[in-house]
Amino acid sequence: MLYLLFKNDWVEHTPDYLLPENDRPRLEATLASGHAQNIKNARFHKIDGKPVVIAADLMSTNVLHVSLKTPLVACHHIMKTEGVHHLAVFEDGKFCGLISDRDVLMFAKSELAKKATATDVITTVVLAAHESTTIGRTAKVFLQEGINAMPVLDDELAIVGIITTKDILRFMTSVIS
Repeated sequence: MLYLLFKNDWVEHTPDYLLPENDRPRLEATLASGHAQNIKNARFHKIDGKPVVIAADLMSTNVLHVSLKTPLVACHHIMKTEGVHHLAVFEDGKFCGLISDRDVLMFAKSELAKKATATDVITTVVLAAHESTTIGRTAKVFLQEGINAMPVLDDELAIVGIITTKDILRFMTSVIS
């Protein structure tokens, strides 16, 4: 299940390309097969009797975050120091968007960079995946939307992690030799 951040609230969202008639597995590597002997089958969930990997299996649970007023210089420092490419932005305890390292680096070239804050580069149109969303569906969203990260939500729509293309690629390299 996917969600879209709308006026600072999560709303269920199913893009046309994920409708059941269009939803065919595209990444066979997300299914445990004979090629994945080095991975314990216990970590796979089953859908229609087939083992699959879900967002909760691959997400990073340590979601670094800043506020809207955090200076861009500080955002850049956090990303560089912690080795992350995305920061969640919260204001008054509510998620309000994401910042990517690309956004920060592109803005850093402008004359306004020294006075800029997270507000100046935040992406507020954010798609999120439920923790039970399969990696195949997640990867399809990344490809179709041209994004590299999504927050991962639990049943109460609280952010419990973040999943990135890097997480999926790391998994793919472990199952495909």
